[in-house]
Amino acid sequence: MKQEENDVLCVARVNKTQKEDQKRTVMQMKTVEESVVTALDGGANLEIFPYLPYILQDLWEIGTDPETVISIIGRHFQSPEQVTMLDLGCGK
Repeated sequence: MKQEENDVLCVARVNKTQKEDQKRTVMQMKTVEESVVTALDGGANLEIFPYLPYILQDLWEIGTDPETVISIIGRHFQSPEQVTMLDLGCGK
């Protein structure tokens, strides 16, 4: 087999794999409701979605307590004011 033919076959395989991956991604997409309930409850019960505003009404924050993080940084770094931090919001 010539190198050009081999290159074309490789590109065709990659394109086919990319299309299959895209189809899988589309099939696995969740609704907003499913995503929110999964983040909060593991997705066990979608029926709680309409009640979430009531359930969460008294919470000012969800996730890590900022004061706890500041305290930990202050204990473990000599110059905490020079620490840069990024919260990716991967929790709830």
